[in-house]
Amino acid sequence: MLGLCLQSCSNEHQQPSDQLQQKAVPNKYQESYLSPDQMPNEKTQYLKMLTQDMPDNQRLLDELDTTLKAENFILETGSDLHQWVLKDCDSNKIIQLDGEGMRRYSISSTESMPDHPNTYPEFTLLVFEFPDTVTSKSNARILNAALQSGGATCNGKSPNIIAENGREIFYFTTYDVKFTPYIQQYAQFVQKVKVS
Repeated sequence: MLGLCLQSCSNEHQQPSDQLQQKAVPNKYQESYLSPDQMPNEKTQYLKMLTQDMPDNQRLLDELDTTLKAENFILETGSDLHQWVLKDCDSNKIIQLDGEGMRRYSISSTESMPDHPNTYPEFTLLVFEFPDTVTSKSNARILNAALQSGGATCNGKSPNIIAENGREIFYFTTYDVKFTPYIQQYAQFVQKVKVS
């Protein structure tokens, strides 16, 4: 009898697990959040951003490359990139970047992490060029909102960050959460470099 009382008393303040999980999701996502597999749908809006190759835009990447080399990273040009797509699960929007102003790079360290002797940090960098700073700033806000949408899981759970400077947007991403401090560090670097 005492055991039954203890069990019922201890369960008195417990809620069913589905109610607890539901409370963990912010209200705005309960009402308007779509999962990535629910897009596109009949109400999906499409936004196209046209990138433009700007040959004089090399200075910022050169500065980043110099810093990476000094910190034992290698920047390598990746495969051609002519289209890239992001989803915004909060506003039911698909954003497509097109044009000749897109570049892909892979960045890897020649030194292992101090706490993980067999782990070498690596990440990917995409660079998007636009004809002017107003367009670049506006597009950076839109892309960042898409990356943060759906609780920052609409476009996958890989760590990613956007940095905008001048007429360029730098998108850093990595497959391993342990490498997040590196992409944060270099995104901050990109934002602070003075471009003329």
